[in-house]
Amino acid sequence: MSAATFNDSRFPTISPWRGTTLKWFEELWQDSGMWQALSNSAMIAAGVLVIAVPIGVACALFLSTYRGGGKNFIYGLMLSPC
Repeated sequence: MSAATFNDSRFPTISPWRGTTLKWFEELWQDSGMWQALSNSAMIAAGVLVIAVPIGVACALFLSTYRGGGKNFIYGLMLSPC
């Protein structure tokens, strides 16, 4: 895909090569939908960061100070995807 962005064809393809161009980057720069999607992604990433960092720090502090039994189970539970 990286090479196809520089091809001067109607569709993103490498073959046949129709010449080198930067017009697709200009099109991308002017696409308002792409900027809206980037904005949405940045807002979601910021929200996830605000939630995940305090939870991760709290879990790390808990595991570093916890001396009771079942520490491995609690660690595995914190790392589980569900």
